[in-house]
Amino acid sequence: MSFSLNRMLSSNQLLETVKADWVSQINDDEGMPVEQLEVYFNQAKRISSSKNIPDDKGMFVLVSEEGGSTTYDAMCYINHAFTKCELRVVNIYLAPRFDDREHMQISIAEIFAKLLSQFVRLARQGEWKSPALKMYLPDAFSRNFASSFASTLKLRDGLLTVEIIGSWLHIKGLDTLKAE
Repeated sequence: MSFSLNRMLSSNQLLETVKADWVSQINDDEGMPVEQLEVYFNQAKRISSSKNIPDDKGMFVLVSEEGGSTTYDAMCYINHAFTKCELRVVNIYLAPRFDDREHMQISIAEIFAKLLSQFVRLARQGEWKSPALKMYLPDAFSRNFASSFASTLKLRDGLLTVEIIGSWLHIKGLDTLKAE
């Protein structure tokens, strides 16, 4: 399985593709209502279709590919804060299929790990390069997972400073890592 973080732009029609995929996942009896999904996509459309959006701000989608099948697992807003000293990730929305309570924790942990790896990768290259990453953790599950991740990373890598402050995961020292 491969996965990547792709920017949604009006020119690549990715927003419309993701929206159609997510709407098809909604089960009217349980989980996320269509109205909530509309709120997510209205915000994403406003940001991704803006003609004046700076290069260091945008909506992104986590795309997974396996066996010729493509899924859109999550979308989020990423920007630079403090004059490109910090890559900030907020408004992380998961695809409606993750509302399945039976498999939710395993799936969300996997998606969280994929997202985080892509955020770190993005912060280490090109116009998005930043020495620090700050990721908003919207709920207790995300904070618990991030706490475990932070503890493990602190033990394994002395180059990075990893901590959770309030509802934010902070990773500093990305500029000290060796190039990929």
